[in-house]
Amino acid sequence: MGAIVAPLLICLSISGWHYLRMWSDYGNPLIGNWDPKVAGLWWQAKGFHTTSYYFTFGDSVARPFCSGLHSFWDAFHTTLWGDGLLGGKTDFWSRPPWNYDLMAVGFVLALVPAALVLTGLVRALAGCFRAAHLSWLLMLFIGWLFAFAILGMSLKVPSYAQTRAFYGLPVLLPFCALGALGFEFWAGRGKMARYVLGVVLGIWLVNLYASFWIRLNTVQTELSSAIATSVFVKGDSTEAFLNVVNHHPGDSHAIMWLASVEYKKHPEQAVKRLEQAIKDDPANAWIESYLARDLGRCDRLDEAVVHARRAVELAPQDEVLLRNWCMLALRHESYEDAVAAGRDALSVDPTDLGTHFLLGMALMNLRQIPEAISQFSAIVNAKPALADAQYYLGLCLLDQPGKRDQGLGHLEEAVRLNPTNTVWQAELQNALKGR
Repeated sequence: MGAIVAPLLICLSISGWHYLRMWSDYGNPLIGNWDPKVAGLWWQAKGFHTTSYYFTFGDSVARPFCSGLHSFWDAFHTTLWGDGLLGGKTDFWSRPPWNYDLMAVGFVLALVPAALVLTGLVRALAGCFRAAHLSWLLMLFIGWLFAFAILGMSLKVPSYAQTRAFYGLPVLLPFCALGALGFEFWAGRGKMARYVLGVVLGIWLVNLYASFWIRLNTVQTELSSAIATSVFVKGDSTEAFLNVVNHHPGDSHAIMWLASVEYKKHPEQAVKRLEQAIKDDPANAWIESYLARDLGRCDRLDEAVVHARRAVELAPQDEVLLRNWCMLALRHESYEDAVAAGRDALSVDPTDLGTHFLLGMALMNLRQIPEAISQFSAIVNAKPALADAQYYLGLCLLDQPGKRDQGLGHLEEAVRLNPTNTVWQAELQNALKGR
């Protein structure tokens, strides 16, 4: 009994607090990040739950990084044999400073150990059919259990992030045992087979080690360190980014980060830095967008809109750039441009509530009230506690035939959510008087 109770108590003492906290916060100790109570609305461009997603493989050896967008097996391969999801980062700038060229080669070399594991699996299954081996039956059962758990999660939650090999870390022992069984089979084919297999596995292991060796004094290493300082360490990180720019003066990513930090104290200096950067790299959409953002912050809206539009021309499918143009065009009172940018942004990411709001405001100023109502309604339906959306939805509904009472209801809800806003209170009182 002690042999069973002691490990359980150790596990509970190490990780039990997490489940107790989940139970306390959400009423369910096993709640997942797909539950609306934990995560907000999200949307993903690529489709899942298709036969091609589950029955194709190949992108991991041609375009490995984030190839999990295209195939279940590519996702598993690239997260098993390397960092195929770039440390979970959503941009390439702040990704871990691995040696990605070597890692890309490693995904091809990893086909050899993958083949060994598959060979071992076939041998283990064949052996268990001939005679029951309790040890192999147990290891195979645990392996299949985790395999189907990962498959089931990918079916339940249509996100490429659900198919990650490290979810199967508890079955590392059976996985390695299958690899050893496969190695034993192919090494037994003769002396030449052993030599070839040993050389290929040796190259793969050296390449794997080198892939995760962080090289000092490279732009990616220094930039990652500066970004970590900016995000996780309190204080001014200007000096950290300035050092990166001084060591690597032509790196646009470092310049943009430095300008973002500099803007807090020296906005005009940040603008000048970005203006010089765009002269050096005129086809960089992100520099254009950062420059537009900072010009807007400096109230130079005429210039800001020009650069925001140019950024979208360079990268027309980037929803962040489209949203930035929509926001600046709205401030510039270029409502038709704001509507065009907002619609294009929502065609890429239809769940972005901020874009719905910007588009609704632009439509309301153009007196396209029915469509403005649909935009504000989308926000209120998703997040009823957003007071601004409630207020402007109420204003739009007031003048619509047969919807005045509904509009008053939204105005009252906006005032309830933000009771200190005297303008909204006055608007509500005027609307109630004219009821």
